[in-house]
Amino acid sequence: MNPKTEELLDRTFLFGVDTLKFLMTLPKDKVYNIIIFQLGKASTSSGSNYEEAQGAVPLEGLIIKLELYLRKFVKVIIGIEY
Repeated sequence: MNPKTEELLDRTFLFGVDTLKFLMTLPKDKVYNIIIFQLGKASTSSGSNYEEAQGAVPLEGLIIKLELYLRKFVKVIIGIEY
């Protein structure tokens, strides 16, 4: 994996952890609970979204894979019909 990618994954992970630690210090009441919930979700999703994006397939690769699957599917259908 690219060193910059690893660094950003680590930084986004640590940001989420640090934010959750801070949120645990806030008072527990109705108003703060809403803020804690929303900020907790937002701070941890940035790292997971970045990590998910690293595994994304470029459009060209996706088209090639779909063409291969379509060819295999057609061969299966032809085999079933005859």
